[in-house]
Amino acid sequence: MKIEYEDTFVKVAGLIGGPDYVRVARALLNNENATDEEIASATGLKIKTVRKSLYDLFGRSLITGVRVRDPKRGWFVYRWKAQRDQTDGFIQTQRKKVLGRLKQRLEYEETHEFYHCGTPGDPNDGR
Repeated sequence: MKIEYEDTFVKVAGLIGGPDYVRVARALLNNENATDEEIASATGLKIKTVRKSLYDLFGRSLITGVRVRDPKRGWFVYRWKAQRDQTDGFIQTQRKKVLGRLKQRLEYEETHEFYHCGTPGDPNDGR
């Protein structure tokens, strides 16, 4: 199943957490400053799934959360907002991390010797 992405923010959210994150990201773009309960009702996801997605995206600085007091109940709730301008920076950071790991791996493979038994069809043959 191929998912269509209308926005880079939605695509990054999907790569991080899959289809649930895509639904949460779309809800954030459609309803700025939404609470987790509003997002849950808009997406049809369980509240704990929505909160997990929100906290993960918040931890990666892709969304912001502002704590406000709910006038009806008097409880504190978070209002969430997508930070679409942070998406490109997040992508660049991830690229740098992957490139660093690949360079480390290449250096290791160039400085160490590897052997194989030469048996045709050996999964560790490397050919």
